[in-house]
Amino acid sequence: EVWRWTLAPQEHFDGAAHPTGTCEFLYVLSGMLTVRTAGETMSAAAGGVLRLTADAPHRYSNDHAKPCEFHMVVAEPVV
Repeated sequence: EVWRWTLAPQEHFDGAAHPTGTCEFLYVLSGMLTVRTAGETMSAAAGGVLRLTADAPHRYSNDHAKPCEFHMVVAEPVV
């Protein structure tokens, strides 16, 4: 799956756990993106990339005053 998302300032989205082994790759186009999952917090600014194992509940958030735009690639394991 490939997504293009925009989070407004102070907006967040809670993602459900994906199947075991699923990874997400997030490329930040503008603003600052923060992701929280399994007790870990990671952030990236425009031009940065985040990789997370997405088989636990996770939250994408924009904790800043400007919109955050990013691409997301979801890679689920082949069964």
